[in-house]
Amino acid sequence: MKKILEYLLPILWMLFSLFLFLAPPSDFDTGNSLFDFPHKDKVAHIVIFGILSFLWMRVFNRTNLKTGTNISIYALIGFIVLSWAISTEVMQATLTTTRSGDILDVFADLFGGSLGIVGYHILNRTALKVFC
Repeated sequence: MKKILEYLLPILWMLFSLFLFLAPPSDFDTGNSLFDFPHKDKVAHIVIFGILSFLWMRVFNRTNLKTGTNISIYALIGFIVLSWAISTEVMQATLTTTRSGDILDVFADLFGGSLGIVGYHILNRTALKVFC
C-alpha cells in the first residue's frame, strides 16, 4: 500500500496538468493578466514538466526501483516526460477546439523535465549536506 501511495502525487500532478492543458484558455493564456510576457506558455510548460520529473525522481529514489543503474531511471523518466508531452499535445490538437498542439511545447516540456531532474539532484545533495 505504501508503494502505491508513493506514485499518487506524480499521477495527481499529471491529472492536474491534463486539466490545465485541455481547459479553455483563461486570462493567463490570452494576455489579459498580470503575468503578460513573451512566451509565457513555454515557461508554464517548463514549470509543469519540471515539477513532474522532480516528483517522479522522488518516487523512484524512494522506492529503490531496481533498474540496475541511475541511467535506467533517467531513461524511464525521460520516456514518461516525452510520452506525456506528446500525448498532451495530441490531445490538445484533437480533443479541444480552443487549444492547438505545438511541437515547441514538446521541446519546452523536455527542457522542463531535464531541469526537474537536475533540480532534484541539487536539492537532494544540499539536503544531505545539511542533515548529515
